[in-house]
Amino acid sequence: MSACANLCQRRDRVLTRMCDGTGVVFQPDMMCEANLDNCSEGKLRQFEAYVECIEAMNICSLEAINACASKYPGGRNLQCAVRG
Repeated sequence: MSACANLCQRRDRVLTRMCDGTGVVFQPDMMCEANLDNCSEGKLRQFEAYVECIEAMNICSLEAINACASKYPGGRNLQCAVRG
């Protein structure tokens, strides 16, 4: 299993579990791993920090998720184009 898949799965697992039954709707991103395949180590570290921030949340709320996104702006919805 690649590091990208592991991070994607961690993010999806915590948000699915934590947000279930709340007003926050979360759908796992089936393209997450593919979107990270061409990322630099720096960008992957931003995504990892974002995932760790989400994992540390005590509640699922848009405010908490957005706080993690603000703290690690390069990590949310990260997509890296193929290097040409």
